[in-house]
Amino acid sequence: MKYTIINAYGHSNRGDSVLLTECIEEVLSFDESAEISVLLFEGNAEHERVNSFERIGNINVKGLVGKLAQVYILTIALAYAVTGCNFFLKMLPFSQCLSLKEMEKSDFVISAPGGYIHDTNHAYIIALLNIFIAWLMGRKVLMAPQSYGPLKSKFSRFFTGYVLNKVDKVCARESYSYDFLINKVFVEREKVIKTGDSAFWNDHPDDGEKESVDDNSEILGVTVVGWTFPDCDDANKKYKVYCESLAHILDRAIDELGASVVIYNQVDDDIATAEFVRSLCKRKDRVLVDISPKSSNKLRKIIATSKVFLGTRFHSCIFAMMSGRPTFAISYLPKTEFIMKDLGLGHRSWSINDMDVEYIYGCVSSDWNKNHDAELEIKNAVARYREVNLSFSDVISSVE
Repeated sequence: MKYTIINAYGHSNRGDSVLLTECIEEVLSFDESAEISVLLFEGNAEHERVNSFERIGNINVKGLVGKLAQVYILTIALAYAVTGCNFFLKMLPFSQCLSLKEMEKSDFVISAPGGYIHDTNHAYIIALLNIFIAWLMGRKVLMAPQSYGPLKSKFSRFFTGYVLNKVDKVCARESYSYDFLINKVFVEREKVIKTGDSAFWNDHPDDGEKESVDDNSEILGVTVVGWTFPDCDDANKKYKVYCESLAHILDRAIDELGASVVIYNQVDDDIATAEFVRSLCKRKDRVLVDISPKSSNKLRKIIATSKVFLGTRFHSCIFAMMSGRPTFAISYLPKTEFIMKDLGLGHRSWSINDMDVEYIYGCVSSDWNKNHDAELEIKNAVARYREVNLSFSDVISSVE
């Protein structure tokens, strides 16, 4: 059978990269002879069994002209999906024609795992329109494990509910999203399936290759996020407080615990924030910003060298937990808080909007000083999570 994965981001975000790779592997575990295409926001799928194409609606022009071009492409794509008339294909860039044809030839269309259905920006509309186009073409449509929300406007909730009620199965990767879809977005209960985050199943065996950015084994690993604090009147102040709070925590870890700090690069766009946090630290000589791009597997191996991990990018936290590293997660979207609760680790998470330096540092310090006990807590939580939650391959096999 043929499968097309849509709404995939690409490999500049190492967290999204792992989710895409695991989605591909779970399809192949169900159907070894599967023919797979991926429609990407950027880059390529970097998988030997996969053909890469542009996401429908991709445009390289920014500003008003770019937005108008995007509306034009999506409108024509919708018209083709409704009518099947080749006249509309002639009105599109060739790359977009190829993407539509890939979707049309598919038996299954899968919206990639992640957390992009939220109205903190307008990207969710493009994602939903891609899903809607697949439904108009009569394909079986599955939503791979996702986080949903926040969806604060009446329009965003209505439009999301309207589109998701058309698809065959909707996988929610936390209890919060499961309840939110049914009770707030009004997706039919029988369509919604509670799963785990796919990254918890992406556990390739260690090939023995050592990855490190520091010879000192006493590393406090960190990731940051260049968060814009949408819907906050004092967004710039919130961002500064977040960065200053992190710097204070890192300075204390250096002075009181003897830690060496490494701020890892999960997403290239976060490097400026990482450099800003380092600039605020008093002990800059003990803080390294690792700016070099790495594959998701190499990043995971490096994160595994941390004694304790303090992450804001959530999939870096998953990388750490999959390696049994004591982890504390700073939550900038609901997915972090609620997946940590599903893990039974809610006490290891705190909101980015209200940084409590004493609490966060207290957890980091405790993990540092009681490292073995904290490691056992993390390993047991991950094992239990995988036992009680469905994987995406379980869902694929249930669709007729």
